[in-house]
Amino acid sequence: MEKMTEEIESNMAELSHQYEEREKELKQQMEEERDTLERWLEEKHREELQQLKLQLRLQLQEREREREEEEKSRMERWIKEREKQEKHNKEMKVKEEEWREREEEMKQQIMELKEELCRREEELSIKTEKQVPQRSWWGLFNSVIPFGVSENAPERSRGEKEQQRQQEEPDSSTELCKQLQPAPEQQQAEDRHEEERRKLQEENRELKEENRELKEEKRDLKPGSVVRTLETGHIRSFHLLVIIYWARISTIGGDISQRLCIQDRFNFRQERPEDLLSKRLSSCCGTEGSLSSHRWHIQVSGCSVAE
Repeated sequence: MEKMTEEIESNMAELSHQYEEREKELKQQMEEERDTLERWLEEKHREELQQLKLQLRLQLQEREREREEEEKSRMERWIKEREKQEKHNKEMKVKEEEWREREEEMKQQIMELKEELCRREEELSIKTEKQVPQRSWWGLFNSVIPFGVSENAPERSRGEKEQQRQQEEPDSSTELCKQLQPAPEQQQAEDRHEEERRKLQEENRELKEENRELKEEKRDLKPGSVVRTLETGHIRSFHLLVIIYWARISTIGGDISQRLCIQDRFNFRQERPEDLLSKRLSSCCGTEGSLSSHRWHIQVSGCSVAE
């Protein structure tokens, strides 16, 4: 029994010794594996950090490059817009100068036309006073023209007029009766002169309306907007040119009742209105006679201008 007990104790001691050695080996192995794992994790973490840093650096570089390109494109756009604005401002200045010159020319033409119209109105009023009989009794007594005396004759002395009036006094009643019943020719002349005066007033009113529209367009003209076009300017200049030609033509002489109607449509890009008007006037002069015997009715680009 003692021998068996000793063997068991020796075996137990040997097993405990082996267990301790095995435990030490396992601990050492675990420490080595843990160190290895820690080193691997550190390396892995370091690699991931490097990759993240590289990605961040690439992203930053990309963003920086995009920002530089955007800034460059913005600068280029700003430069182009500035050049465009400067060019537009120069064009607007040139257009304003042209508009100012055109406005001065049109004002001068309007003033000349107004003077011409005033002169015509005065001439018509003088003709009306000469040809239309006076309606009042006092005017009828004063407007009696003695037999053999012309209305356009030179002024006589006061004594000769009184003597002639005394000689023709018995016939004044018959002359008065005749003048109370105006002749058809005198009535027609009166109507014709009234019609001419009314047309002159309408033309003067149209000129005032044209001047008012020009002032409104000048007031609406701003640096950022283009109000007038070349075609509109041609239409207005052509309109005024036609009115001036009509005023000059109709006041030279001839039969005012005659009219020449020209309906013309044209393209402003092919031919200027002034050249077209001069051609039409020259062609009409060769076929219809004197320019003084015509009045004009022009239709320009769909807009009827009756003068």
